[in-house]
Formats: sequence, C-alpha cells, structure tokens
Amino acid sequence: MSTLSEHQANENAPEVSPQSTSTLAQLHEAWQHFDILSSKAEKHIFVYSYAYVIGCFLLGQLWRIPRETVGGGFTSLDYLTSLEVLFVVGICLVMWAFNVWCKSIPKTLQDIFEKHYISVHSGDLLAQYFAFLTQYRDALKNPRRFLLSALLVAAMVTYILMNYPPFVSNDLGPIIDLQELIVVSLDLVALLAVIIVEIGFLYCLGMILWSLLISGRYISRLARIFDLNIEPVHPDRSGGLHELGNFCFTSASPLLICAAFFLGWMLVALHFSSIAELGSSTVILILSVILLFVLPIAFYVLFRPLWKIHLNMLRKREGDEEHYVAEMATLREKIQVLLDANQLDDAKNLKDKKDIIEALHIPFPTWPFSFRSKILSTFLTGGGSLLLGVFTALVPPIIQTILKLPK
Repeated sequence: MSTLSEHQANENAPEVSPQSTSTLAQLHEAWQHFDILSSKAEKHIFVYSYAYVIGCFLLGQLWRIPRETVGGGFTSLDYLTSLEVLFVVGICLVMWAFNVWCKSIPKTLQDIFEKHYISVHSGDLLAQYFAFLTQYRDALKNPRRFLLSALLVAAMVTYILMNYPPFVSNDLGPIIDLQELIVVSLDLVALLAVIIVEIGFLYCLGMILWSLLISGRYISRLARIFDLNIEPVHPDRSGGLHELGNFCFTSASPLLICAAFFLGWMLVALHFSSIAELGSSTVILILSVILLFVLPIAFYVLFRPLWKIHLNMLRKREGDEEHYVAEMATLREKIQVLLDANQLDDAKNLKDKKDIIEALHIPFPTWPFSFRSKILSTFLTGGGSLLLGVFTALVPPIIQTILKLPK
C-alpha cells in the first residue's frame, strides 16, 4: 500500500492543496481503520468464534459420559450428535469465510482509489470518495443492524421452546440417588451448551447478513455515483476492474457456503431418516433461514453490485463506440471527398490512418470478471460446501455401520 508521502511525492500528480492534503490524510486513516464490525464485543466474538463453538460442542457431549454406567451403556452417534458436529464444521466455515472477507475490505477500498478505478466528471474526487467511505462506515454502525439478528434469534428461541422442554421434563423426573443427579446435571449443562451454540450462531449470522447487505448496497452506489476507469487492453480482460469483481464474489461466499453446507447436510440426513425422526421443526427452521434470509441476501450482495458495475461499463462502451463510429464516418466522408477531387495520394494516406484506427480499436469489456473462471470458482465454492455438508451427514451412519451400533 502506498503511503501518504508517496502520494505527495508523485511527480505526475497535480499540485495538492492543503485542504486536499488533509482529506487525503483522513482517507488514509479511514482505510487503515475501516472495520465492518463496529463494537469490540462483536470483533471479539468473531475472532474467537472457533474456540467458543468447539468448547460448547465438547460441553454438549457431557451427557454421554455417565451413560455407560447408567441406562445400559453408550448408545450411538445419533441425530443430535450429527447436528452438533454439523454446527461445529458449518459455523467454523462460515466464520472463516466472513473473517477473510472482512480483512480484504480495507485493501480493496484503498486500491479503488490508488489504482484509479474511479473518477468524477466534476468536483473533488478526494472529498467525494471520503464522503462515500464515511457514509459506508456509518451505515454499518446503524442500530438497525440488530434487527436481522433479533429475527433469527426469535426463530431459534421458538424452535427451542417447541423441542427442548420435553427433554428437560424427562430429565427432571424423580431423582433417586446422587449418581442420577450427576447424570441430570450433565444433561442440563450439555443442553445449555447446545442452546448457546444455536442462538449464538444465528445472532452472528444476523450480523454477517447485515454487513454483507450494506456492503452490497454501497458497492452498488460506488458504481452509480463514480465513473469507472476502464482500460480495454488490460491483461485481466476486465478493463482493469478484476479486483472489484472479485470483491463482489468474495462478499457472497460466506452466505453461499452457509446455504450449500446446511442444505447438503439436511438432504443426506433426510435420506437416512424420515422427517419425523429428523424433526419437522428442524427442517422448517433450516429451510426458512436459508430461503428467507441467506439466499436472497447472497443474490443481492452478488448480483446488484455486479449489475451496477456492468451498467457503468456498458455506458463507457457505448460512449466509446459512438465516438469510434462518428470518427470512422468522418474519415470515410473525407476519403470520398478526396476521391471525388481525384486527390488519390491524400485519400490513400487518410485510408491508411483509417485502417490503423480500426486495427487499434478494442471494444470495452462490460463485466468486471471472466465468465469462465468465475463460474468455475463459484461452482467449486458452492459445490465444495455442499459436498462437505453431505460428508458431515454421512459420518454417523458410516460409523454406525462399521461399529454395528444400534441406531
């Protein structure tokens, strides 16, 4: 990343006024401290989410410890355990993808300006881009960000109230001795750990959805209020905007991974058990979260910015083609006039110029990515997550078959 002094030392740059220097320093500060998560508590949760989830998963297995001595020995790797394993793997995947995306944002926002991806027809680019970053950051901090988390947590609490009270009432029956009291206590601790994981994950998922939703909105606004500088001969075949296109795809990756993973697991789990065994409320909850929240926002985050960038690039291409067509028409008219005047040498020279312009003209690209590579990478991301979800759901039946455990 270039520093402020490098900007000021650039001999090709226009002379910078004191006000512009101050704005540039503010921009540099904004790039270095641009945080998607506004509070320290949220940053702490996302950084240490792996340890939280794994720890709660281990607590969730406490109920298996005393079963070997009370109630007939170790039972099996049942559905509840496979669901907990799913949550560990799935949550870690989603959190990892989101954390990687968060780390890429400051560099992307800085490259947009320093690599001259954008320009303006009139006014100060520095001031306008700084205002854009300020609005982007303020939108991320908007208190409405808790709304999605609240809706998802409410759905999970409803699910818990529908499914867990029977387990609690069974465990809190007549307690005969100390050993049974220990068993019941471990059951309750394990159940509490599972509830913490479920509620905590949906709270974090709400924060992820909000962050990506705002990001998609402001990248779309970026392509609408600024002009994109396109270089037709750039080796990335995207007019030099390949990084901007990559950012759009990376933004949607946490949600695509989440949807593919959980759908893959649920489909295989339903194959090895009925909906009654799996739990209709579980199926409804997973499908509702994916279909009502995850996939719509994923498509919004991916396609709306890409469409706005496409329209900006298309506008540039149309302007270039209009200029090219007008220039070719003018040259043809001049050549025809020279031919009519029998000025063959001048007409030939002008014809050579026309041929050179035609040979050098390269149409502007209209998308900030290569279709073949991006379709392949998106397929691999979603397909890999789907297969991982399938594999996670297959583990318990495979182990049951190998060890011949009762279902």
